[in-house]
Amino acid sequence: MMRISRPSSPVVAAMIGAAAVTAQFVSGKAVRDALFLTSLDLTALPTMLLATSVCSILLVIASARAQRRFPPSTWVPATFVASGALFVVESLLRSHAPVAVAIAVYLHISAAGPILASGFWLIASERFDPHTAKKRFGQIAAAGTLGGLVSALAAERIAAAFGTPAMLPVLAVLQCGSAWLVRATCGHRATNRDREVPDHSSLRTITRRLKADSR
Repeated sequence: MMRISRPSSPVVAAMIGAAAVTAQFVSGKAVRDALFLTSLDLTALPTMLLATSVCSILLVIASARAQRRFPPSTWVPATFVASGALFVVESLLRSHAPVAVAIAVYLHISAAGPILASGFWLIASERFDPHTAKKRFGQIAAAGTLGGLVSALAAERIAAAFGTPAMLPVLAVLQCGSAWLVRATCGHRATNRDREVPDHSSLRTITRRLKADSR
């Protein structure tokens, strides 16, 4: 019989990482929209969408250059930490410049969020061999979906109890946690021990039976 393999430690780290990355992106978008609608007029939205497109292009160019100079295991966690630090700065400045912070948060989450998510999946795709990826990526994606659902509910409760700006430090914590989980997912390069392969004892049994039948 084939043994049912349990998720290895890198897979578990990737599942938790997917949950954290999706959580910070989903809750971040809710915070972005709430701060924007309470600080700016709705007529400013087309301008913000245009500015977001420009920022996204610039970040993609910067990310591509970073990839040529540093391995993903270095620059992907670093981008999460930098994003978390920016959330801390935005939280500290919120009471002094609410409009400017609302604009900064909108650009921050809209432009950086997809790049951070793609960086996580780049790490995951490089970490696991094709067999493990085919077997486990569905579980990793499902964990990410669950993380997004939980974060949406938590963001609503925190915002209702303490106000929307209180979510900015929470997002900073999620970003730093995501950076740590990305590093845990990287670990060392996949070895034969990390790769989940079929039970070779079963294959040997089948081979012996085939040889016996051919005699």
